Amino acid sequence: MELRNGRPRTLDELGPHDHACLIYQWVEEKLAALVPYFQAGLGRNEKCLYVGPVKSADVLWNALEKAGAPVSRAVDKGQLANLAAEEVYLEGGRFVPELTVALYRNFVEEGRGQGYAAVRAAAEMDWVLGGKVDMADLTDYESVVNRLFHDSEFGAICAYDYSRFSPEVLTKIVHTHPLVIFGGKDHWNPFFIPPDEYLRPHDPSVELARMLSVLSKARRQEG
Repeated sequence: MELRNGRPRTLDELGPHDHACLIYQWVEEKLAALVPYFQAGLGRNEKCLYVGPVKSADVLWNALEKAGAPVSRAVDKGQLANLAAEEVYLEGGRFVPELTVALYRNFVEEGRGQGYAAVRAAAEMDWVLGGKVDMADLTDYESVVNRLFHDSEFGAICAYDYSRFSPEVLTKIVHTHPLVIFGGKDHWNPFFIPPDEYLRPHDPSVELARMLSVLSKARRQEG
């Protein structure tokens, strides 16, 4: 996550190449993050995808309208769309991380082909609950998908309900996102582990080098 003037970019400044996790405790907290995020995307001629239940999408659409976003027009022309988690993450009834990454890549290519400057998404991650998905597969996916953000005009926020995920899982979610949104604020994430490190066996020397690099970067940002 690139810093600007020693601070993370604000939610309405996020865009292509940004991968954030939103850890929220109340619906209002979630909307406070997603509304400016999508409003900015609509204003920048980006295609905006919300992956989650229809009821949650209706709540988000209403909040966007109250904020002044042209929701009806955007939905009618396909710039703003709601997709079910089953369409994105559970193709064929099971979660295969590689297929999900490929599908998001297709969404980006399709959006660019339709004339949009980029594609941004927000995904409710509750779909993994219920025992049908191995949490190790989820966290490996959250790591490897960073490569897609790096080389595509794509940005996303993954929304996690604090009360529904274990501390162990949320810790790994923090490790796999360059930006964390929590407590109504966005945070540059010094705990982020790049996928090339996260997905291989633990190496203390590599971990130490990463931590020292983060400290050096933070010092440079301070001035």
